[in-house]
Amino acid sequence: MSLLEIADYRLAFDTFDGTHHVLDGIDLALDAGETLGIVGETGCGKSVLAKSLLRLNECPPARVVSGAIRFKDQDLLTLDARAMRSLRGRAIAMVFQDPASFLNPVLGIGAQMTDAICGQDGAQPGGRRRSRREAARMAAELLASVGLPEPERILASYPHQLSGGMRQRVLIAMALAGKPALLVADEPTTALDVTVQAQVLALISDLVRSRGLALILISHDLGVISAACARVAVMYAGTIVEEAPTQALLAAPYHPYARGLIGAVPDLDRPGSRPRGIPGSIPSLLFPPSGCRFHPRCPRASGRCGVEKPLLRGIAPGRRVACHHPEGA
Repeated sequence: MSLLEIADYRLAFDTFDGTHHVLDGIDLALDAGETLGIVGETGCGKSVLAKSLLRLNECPPARVVSGAIRFKDQDLLTLDARAMRSLRGRAIAMVFQDPASFLNPVLGIGAQMTDAICGQDGAQPGGRRRSRREAARMAAELLASVGLPEPERILASYPHQLSGGMRQRVLIAMALAGKPALLVADEPTTALDVTVQAQVLALISDLVRSRGLALILISHDLGVISAACARVAVMYAGTIVEEAPTQALLAAPYHPYARGLIGAVPDLDRPGSRPRGIPGSIPSLLFPPSGCRFHPRCPRASGRCGVEKPLLRGIAPGRRVACHHPEGA
């Protein structure tokens, strides 16, 4: 049994303009201790999928159309609000992409971390509540575990007094407070410079190994995914179009969109080469294309692609692709 199973998950947003079909038949599975990257263009639904695991998409306008999200064989979509509160942070924790937006600017780091730790105690029925002193001691230990020197000084600081990389480490420490089995990191390096980005990725990889965490890392950067994840799922316009071991996909992608993503990355080993862009743009999810959602931009599309949605099917050991005409297969 997998730690996490997402089966035929469909999510829509009902707006005044109409219904946006944001996620369309997502199928994914993740085992304990496994690392999965989700990559795709901005607007393809990566963050919406991540928030779905903790039911953080505001309803309405969000509406589950069909499917199931099972964590340890328990369907998260059927849990009541109290059960979900006890699961957030303790079983599944999330690191968001902009720490400046998720840390309260008028509260000290210590107050925010102790509130988070004590709040998790209260969310667990029958659990012993820590004192504020115990929570502060645990917060200092967590800050030290993510490589922040002088944790007592950090706890006495406000978010604006910390660098972007330090704020991101604080969020990671808060996510680890409940000792989760699954860590979801939603573009945790987007606002960081290259050096700090490498440090944060190394930290996340070390924590996954040392604590036995399962990891879902969301990014639009294939370099970030390849540095931290053994497996990758490629998303396009609310669908999974290819899933494969990371190095296998980078070496020989099957889906034309995955090939286009890789071709759009500059090749530093060939200074004279130019990145190849993908023609067109992401379709409107208010009126998504029929059949394969990528077919209006696909160089291999046929008439079948415009009328028949391709299924995500196994095409090689450990690899699945949703394409009627996969390349090299």
